[in-house]
Amino acid sequence: MRLTQALSIVSMLALPLAAQAEERLLELEPKSSLAAAPVAVCDYLHEISPVPCRVWHVTKVTPLPPTPLPPTPTPAPELPTTPVLTAGSEIAVEDDSGKETLQVQWIGTNYYLDNGEVMLAKAHEASTLSTLMDLGAKKSRTVTGWVDTDGNGALSLNDRISLEGKESKIVDVRSVVSVVSK
Repeated sequence: MRLTQALSIVSMLALPLAAQAEERLLELEPKSSLAAAPVAVCDYLHEISPVPCRVWHVTKVTPLPPTPLPPTPTPAPELPTTPVLTAGSEIAVEDDSGKETLQVQWIGTNYYLDNGEVMLAKAHEASTLSTLMDLGAKKSRTVTGWVDTDGNGALSLNDRISLEGKESKIVDVRSVVSVVSK
């Protein structure tokens, strides 16, 4: 009897570990960025991790409700008509394997370099230009230089960055959404 109780307790303790949702990284289509074109119904998201090249069709977007504004005598600003994703938002997606509801954890940016590397800037971490995540090597890389070619003050298309002394040009910029199954 004691062995059965002990096994029962061990299995209950293991449940939260087994039930922990796996993080997925989904990338917007190359023409899109969350700032310019928020995720909308009928968009396609490209999974880059853990199942590379899986394509998800967006069937519903549920953003968090906007923070109420304090009453003012001036007219309130218009709310965006296209849902804007933030941490906590939900998206419903489907593919050939079925349908899922996903919760947004954070939003970041992938920078595609002319040397073939893809560097991820995670928005949920302190956003500095000191390190970027190398998606191929799965490790942080130190940014040792940056040439802001368009002078906009932000890392963007055609800028040049040096990673640990090697300079590369940014040839594509795409938004990335980190999600977990709900």
